[in-house]
Amino acid sequence: MVAARLSKLPAHRPSGKQANLPPSLGDTAKMLKVSERSIKNAKKVERQGAPGLIEKVELGKVAVSTAADVAELPKDELHHAHFDVKGVFR
Repeated sequence: MVAARLSKLPAHRPSGKQANLPPSLGDTAKMLKVSERSIKNAKKVERQGAPGLIEKVELGKVAVSTAADVAELPKDELHHAHFDVKGVFR
């Protein structure tokens, strides 16, 4: 989730570079030692996930990849999605 937020930082001018660009997805992934897919999943959770789902990811109770799958469920099916301690569908 941190990586998703970091990738949305406003443009800045790093020393030695001429362009005023936001950090790329690849740069953010390398900086935080996560995969680009993890960042994409986190962005999906932030965009489409319910506040409770986002909170569970932030607390480490649900994996961001699992939460991204849940965030894609139609809203009428969300009440059927239950998680065990490891964040796996039951």
